[in-house]
Amino acid sequence: MHAFVDDSGCSGVKFDRGSTRFLVLAACVFTEPEHMEEAAGAILACRDGLGRAARSEFKYMKTNGSVKDAFFACTKTLKYDGRAIVIDKTKIHSVALIKKPGYMQNYAIRQIFGNTLGTVRDAKLVIDGVDKQAFGLNSSGYFLREVNQQAPGTLRKVTFDDSVRNPLIQLADMTAGAIRRHYEKTESSNPLHFAMIKGRTRYPRGSLWDFTGEK
Repeated sequence: MHAFVDDSGCSGVKFDRGSTRFLVLAACVFTEPEHMEEAAGAILACRDGLGRAARSEFKYMKTNGSVKDAFFACTKTLKYDGRAIVIDKTKIHSVALIKKPGYMQNYAIRQIFGNTLGTVRDAKLVIDGVDKQAFGLNSSGYFLREVNQQAPGTLRKVTFDDSVRNPLIQLADMTAGAIRRHYEKTESSNPLHFAMIKGRTRYPRGSLWDFTGEK
């Protein structure tokens, strides 16, 4: 199994200075290598069909509506499951979750993979490398240790990769972004994007967790 993770939003709580209300972490989980290859090919073909440069990437919060529509049209039949956690920071009162940059992201990734009820096993986890630098994500050894301690056998390997060259991290970004936009309920949210994603989060292989406090 392989899982690709990215986020949308920030961990800050200074809402009067631009902090987002929601932080979303999303994972796209593939059970078969051929499904991964098919997904990567479809995303690259979508990029080429839109006339985008080879070094361009799909990022939900930085693309216009027509590009988002094209992306979700190209990926709607792909075979993968979605696991996501949505943190409404206005409802968080735990000092531990907001005490330092990156802690909330680290915590969310641990929760996504520590609560799969055995549906994710021996998986290789790939996380956006930019997030590691920008948000102070912990090392691969940290996630292996913490997740497997909570749910033994879940992760086999954890790596960080560049989203520019990894279309499946871009898939996770688009997933996280569409979920966050749905929860924000802005005029620019497209219910069809969220509907396509929600179908992939069906229990037990998927999940969409509204998180409002530390267990």
